[in-house]
Amino acid sequence: MIDHRETPSSDGAADRESVSPTRRAVLRGSLGVAAGAAATGSVLAPSASAAEQPPAPADPSAAGPAARHWQARLDALAARHQVPGAALGILSGNRVTKLATGTANVDDRVEATPDTVWQIGSVTKVWTATVAMRLVDEGLLDLDTPVTRVMPELRLSDPDRTARLTLRHLLTHTSGIDGDVLTDTGRGDDCLERYAALLRDVRGVHPLGRAYSYCNAGLMLTGRLIERVTGTTWDAALHDRLLKPLGLTRTHTLPEDVLAHRAAAGHTWERDRPPHVNPAWIPRSSGPAGIVCSSVEDVLTFARLHLDDGRASDGTRILSTRSAEAMRSFQTDTPDTADSGETCGLGWARWDWNGRTAYGHDGTTHAQACFLRILPDARLAVVLLTNGGDNAALHVDLFREIFTDLAHVAPRPQHTPDGSTPPRDAGGYLGRYPATGIVEDVLERDGELYVRRTFEGQTPSEFHLLPAGRDLYVHRVSDTREWQTIKFFTLEGTRYLYRGGRVVAHEG
Repeated sequence: MIDHRETPSSDGAADRESVSPTRRAVLRGSLGVAAGAAATGSVLAPSASAAEQPPAPADPSAAGPAARHWQARLDALAARHQVPGAALGILSGNRVTKLATGTANVDDRVEATPDTVWQIGSVTKVWTATVAMRLVDEGLLDLDTPVTRVMPELRLSDPDRTARLTLRHLLTHTSGIDGDVLTDTGRGDDCLERYAALLRDVRGVHPLGRAYSYCNAGLMLTGRLIERVTGTTWDAALHDRLLKPLGLTRTHTLPEDVLAHRAAAGHTWERDRPPHVNPAWIPRSSGPAGIVCSSVEDVLTFARLHLDDGRASDGTRILSTRSAEAMRSFQTDTPDTADSGETCGLGWARWDWNGRTAYGHDGTTHAQACFLRILPDARLAVVLLTNGGDNAALHVDLFREIFTDLAHVAPRPQHTPDGSTPPRDAGGYLGRYPATGIVEDVLERDGELYVRRTFEGQTPSEFHLLPAGRDLYVHRVSDTREWQTIKFFTLEGTRYLYRGGRVVAHEG
């Protein structure tokens, strides 16, 4: 299903960008997948099915053939990776293409359309960061002033962390607060206030400002800061300072508002078994970290705000140029994993794609997933919304084709085994790494390394760790194609494991 349109420009510069010599050169590039995949070493598996083969190169000068090309690729790859339903949005210059495939709800046979509303998960964090930076522009918040100036009632388990914590720490995931304490404090307007009060009993996971560790709690606390300085709820502040000025009509934070639209349901999935609906929602208290539901067009409108340095398409200034630039600029390193970002901005994850900087964010909720990537030098943004299956593999394959064909660059590939032998005792990193709701035990057996992963209340699962670089290992989770990474490092004499974007300290 295809919807294709030209969006208005926020200013003359954006219009000039869409017809610049560089842009024309990109548009002249073939949309043919086979040539691009060969040039970039695509790992797409060959298929005997004709439907699985990339179609002939599309004519990039004609909207219809180009849109049909990507529709065919979305259909084929979603089927290959057993994704029940998906929506794809491409912003190229000022042109928006919206596509959908499959079903939004397999149990009720609800078709996915280009305007279906999906859970975007942790991409919400960038929306929360954008509102926070607008308040910085207004002088109501400051990046480097202690949070206690605005929230004198805040108490963390460590008095020093409490006294020195800043908004910059929260937006760069360097606060050291255990980020996966996701206590549901109800649906009342005081849910974030009640959540912030719980943090006094939450342990720190690393010294303040010394490491990047993905932190849901930090963005939930940011939401509470927004409430303190605006005198309203985070939901209302998001609507008044971002959604309404952008003209977003299919973006909401509460289920009762989402259900006014055709909404996608998440699906539980096991390979080669029929999917079934998993009807779960994010608690309101986790809202600033992951509750937003949106459509591909609304997500691309948000992406365009950042491409246009803080201006909406009608010219309305939502962020200062300085704040928009700060959000996408380098703030801190991560442990260099291709999946969660190599570096971090203020809210945005950042990647180096062969010398070209891309930024974006991923979001995973209850069997739904959102992937957003922005390549500013090509004025190209791509969003993929999915509701189950091996959505990570769909994202990798589809984004590689799109960015190769439209911008002549491939996203950095994920880490894979390098064929080396792991060092004895894994460099001293064997042992137990407990975190909220999960324990990782790193084991050695017959010269091979394994991780035994135990989620609270569940049977342990064990995975073979294969070397992929210095202190870096990869493993596969059953039913998925993509490699998961584990990185080891030492900080101030403490051994740490880094997985899924999280830093976990060694026990003992």
